[in-house]
Amino acid sequence: MDNTYPVSTGERLDQFLTGAHRCSRSQAAKLIQAGNVLVNGAKVRKPAKQVASGDVVAVAINPPKPHAAANESATIIDVPVLYEDHSCLVINKPAGIAVHPGIATGNAPTIIEALRRKYGSGLHLVHRLDKETTGCLLCAKNTAALEALQRQFQERSVQKSYLAIVAGIPSEKRAMIDAPIGRSLVNRVKMSLFKTGESREARTSYEVLDSAGNTSLLRCDIHTGRTHQIRVHLSAIRHPIFGDTKYGSAESIRVAKEHGVEGLCLHARTLAFTSPEGVPVTIAAPIPESFRMNTEKLHLRIPEA
Repeated sequence: MDNTYPVSTGERLDQFLTGAHRCSRSQAAKLIQAGNVLVNGAKVRKPAKQVASGDVVAVAINPPKPHAAANESATIIDVPVLYEDHSCLVINKPAGIAVHPGIATGNAPTIIEALRRKYGSGLHLVHRLDKETTGCLLCAKNTAALEALQRQFQERSVQKSYLAIVAGIPSEKRAMIDAPIGRSLVNRVKMSLFKTGESREARTSYEVLDSAGNTSLLRCDIHTGRTHQIRVHLSAIRHPIFGDTKYGSAESIRVAKEHGVEGLCLHARTLAFTSPEGVPVTIAAPIPESFRMNTEKLHLRIPEA
């Protein structure tokens, strides 16, 4: 199966893959050197090769037969469709399922596998959500639609709004977090604001919707699309998301355990874009029952949509 990623900025191929394919720099280099990476349809074996805006990078995954058999379960993944037309669809991603196969997913079924069984191999994910994040995920039904929708993301005309339950109460009710993010040089599976390789512009605005005790419910709008962006930014201002084992703090872990909060408390609530069919689309993903239960445990109120 090919995992295809359009390139929006120039950088080394191995660096590009760490973000696009969600893997470490060494894992990216191994994929490239093994001949599993193509740039514009041509196999490349040099991790240092420069890719440029407009290039298309594909990672060829050739799993062993047991993997193929195990992923028959992908056909039974419940992937509710929130919107669909001839060019694209928006699904309501459930928690606990990776969107794309990769080194870390092993034989576990993924969202893209389940969707391609239904819609065919021409379907592509336009953006990504982390494994434990729920909510709106946009998919393109063909390459032309993918390019049109990716262009909207590059032009930042797509509006993405999330709900997050965090530790503490921000001192400002509304604020913009404007801090570049890069892959950590200390821990290559994490993103960071400090001690990074190449960092890229990242902006997240938030609004406190409710607070109780020492916890808050935030609405977060992302104005750039960096890996783990909301999680990194909220952790950086000392209000990590509950259930975030990668960027959480000792205090957020303690409070979550004390109140019985379970799972990553991050939900991609709304998505607004223009379909390649020319139709303006605004979609809201229903709030998962687990998220509602966590707000109730913390005595937080979710405003009506």
